[in-house]
Amino acid sequence: MSLKAITDAQAISWGLSGFSNAIVWLIFAAFMIGIGYENSGLGRRIALFLVAKLGKSSLGLGYAIAITDLVLAPFIPSNAARSGGTIYPIVSSICPMFDSYPDKNPRKIGSYLNWVALATTCVSSSIFLTGAAPNPLALELSAKSGIVAANWGTWFLAFLPVGLILFIITPLLTYVFCKPEVKGSPEIAAWAKDEYKKLGSMTRSEIFMALISVLALVLWIGASTFKVNPTTTALIVIILMIFTKIMTWQDFLANKPAWNVLTWFATLVPMASGLKNVGFLDWLAKSAGGSLVSLDPTMAVLGFVISILLTSLLLCFWHCLCNSYGRLVCYSNSSNSWC
Repeated sequence: MSLKAITDAQAISWGLSGFSNAIVWLIFAAFMIGIGYENSGLGRRIALFLVAKLGKSSLGLGYAIAITDLVLAPFIPSNAARSGGTIYPIVSSICPMFDSYPDKNPRKIGSYLNWVALATTCVSSSIFLTGAAPNPLALELSAKSGIVAANWGTWFLAFLPVGLILFIITPLLTYVFCKPEVKGSPEIAAWAKDEYKKLGSMTRSEIFMALISVLALVLWIGASTFKVNPTTTALIVIILMIFTKIMTWQDFLANKPAWNVLTWFATLVPMASGLKNVGFLDWLAKSAGGSLVSLDPTMAVLGFVISILLTSLLLCFWHCLCNSYGRLVCYSNSSNSWC
């Protein structure tokens, strides 16, 4: 094969191959599906229903937040979209009931609710393949490296034993280590019940969104049985949302995060395959493997754990530094808002 053929014919094909990748379009489509929950109001209805049923105690309220995130996770692959679009508006309405703000009585209930929302969204993002955008990308990068990738169902079943335990204990551990001063909260359940009543009966859009979500879940779980690619299912869902007027064409075009993810991920996938093609991954594996062969297994595991801890501490330090700066800016604009 000539150098010219590689440069002219294959280079552009390789560079744009990510835009024809099914996994990349699955991530893109899942971001679009999130609009349906926001436009239809189904996400808010689910959250208010669970808070009304479980919100009589602070611990129950934590589980209501966790379950809401778990229900939305298969269809909204963005922590920011789930937490910021559905969970946070509910939490931010609850905290002022007890005069709990970041700079005033945060331990009453505000810190606990925000930590539950933060921690549980990480768990739910790991349980489902479509729970977070990096999940399908990780599978695709693994496949490019020659590792057999899982599908939606096998991912869910593989992580379920650990994920179920983490999901159950996360609100409880948060309640122990970030104990709220307010233990009982019947006012919250009453507020959620009133807000839920204001929504009235389920609208046409909410009913369609619920039915479309069930269809998507069935096709994703039974992808091998029905012989339907998960990306095809996601695109069908988008078409159905536009057809039922849950989402307009303008909503589709205006979803900047989805288009942003499509562009970045469609670029990263060819880069990963390129590293495999030029032999960089093989060289890295052999180099790292050669230096680890002589190590005692116990010392190797210990070194791995220490490296993870050091990385976590550095990330935590960076997060705290950025968060402190963010709070300073936020407080300079408004002293009574959660930053």
